[in-house]
Amino acid sequence: MSPARSTARTRDDGSVVVVVVNWNGRDLLEACLSTALAQRYDAPFEVVVVDNLSADDSVAFVQQRFPAVRVLVNDANNYCRANNRGAALIPSEFVALLNTDAEPEPDWLSGLVACMRSDPRCGAATGLVRFPDGRINSTGIEALPGFHWRDRDFGAAADAPRASDEVDGVSGCAVLWRRQCWDELAGLDEDFEMYYEDVDASLRARAGGWRLRYCREAEVSHRYNASIQQRELAEGSAAGFRLKDQLGERNRLLVLARHYRPAFVTELMTSRFFLGSPEADLERGLDLVLGKWLHGALPGKTQRELAHLLLVGRRVVIERETWARRAEVEVGKGEQQVFDLLGKLDSVGVEADHHRQHVDALRHQLAEARRQSQSAIAEIQRLTQELASVHAGYQAQYKRLEAELAQVHAGYQREVTLRDDMVVELRRFGGSDSHQGTSSAADEAPRSS
Repeated sequence: MSPARSTARTRDDGSVVVVVVNWNGRDLLEACLSTALAQRYDAPFEVVVVDNLSADDSVAFVQQRFPAVRVLVNDANNYCRANNRGAALIPSEFVALLNTDAEPEPDWLSGLVACMRSDPRCGAATGLVRFPDGRINSTGIEALPGFHWRDRDFGAAADAPRASDEVDGVSGCAVLWRRQCWDELAGLDEDFEMYYEDVDASLRARAGGWRLRYCREAEVSHRYNASIQQRELAEGSAAGFRLKDQLGERNRLLVLARHYRPAFVTELMTSRFFLGSPEADLERGLDLVLGKWLHGALPGKTQRELAHLLLVGRRVVIERETWARRAEVEVGKGEQQVFDLLGKLDSVGVEADHHRQHVDALRHQLAEARRQSQSAIAEIQRLTQELASVHAGYQAQYKRLEAELAQVHAGYQREVTLRDDMVVELRRFGGSDSHQGTSSAADEAPRSS
């Protein structure tokens, strides 16, 4: 780490140098520089743009559009080095760092300075950083379990900012450093290039006895990730975001190597940087993080041998992970076959339940048929009995009528016999009258009885 330092004595007049680091951010500079220059601040302040070898005419644009802004062209695309060079350009009492995708409110500087004036041991202060839609982007940096850090209150509602207080760290998006603290730290560690440099500087400041504060009165609008998106657009891919992930994880390990040495090895061996980076990138990164961890305690050759040993170990781990993934795939196939068989068994079970229900329905129908059959048999027996009874009644009536008919026939026969007898008597009686010469009786025609 070899940042440029200011050569003149630090002033104590409230002066501020506002450092804006740019890389192909011409589309962002108009809003950023306009709001930075429009600060309502009584003490002297100057805005410096440090350009990281842009190819979009950013330098010419700033020189023509903002002649009051100093422009310095960096010798590398290194965000930390650019901030250090810009801070060293002017020996101000305070150093403000402002990203190109940030737009400070008019009282941003005055609010931060007032906050730091109220606490002589406040080494740096950050304000209320909002997204363009008003939601909160950051109120400082907070430490999380597992050696991770994040913006505090990220994504919180626009109407929920907390009061000013002390914080674990200050975000590099828009921050004010006290020059005395800045010089004690020797600025930002240029090994970080960008990402996690603010976490590292915050931890170093607190280790030196400085306090870090969040100032509610200083507000900034931040187009989150807009600067890294410029790189993505320039390269026509998602390389910008891949770079952010790679540098972010590598730099998290740099933080651990410096500030949490006992946890460093475990975190290194399980990190995405160690297991997922291309070997060429990993080899360069290992030299850096091991150097930060060892602090020169081992000769350079031994350190390189240790890095080589870690690379060999990673190959073994990756080979075993590859084997494990293949085994996992085979196990997954076996599990799928088991699931398929279980599914078929479930299907057979459902079909068996369906057949069982059908058999139960048939049994119920058969029982109902048997009940109806027994009822019909009983009804037939009852009707047979009734029919037999009716038949017996008819037989008795027939016999009675037959007897009555016989009686009527016998009476009729008697009547016939009686009539015949009467005819005989009449004929016989008529014969007696003819012998007596009665002419009228002889002339009468015979009459049927």
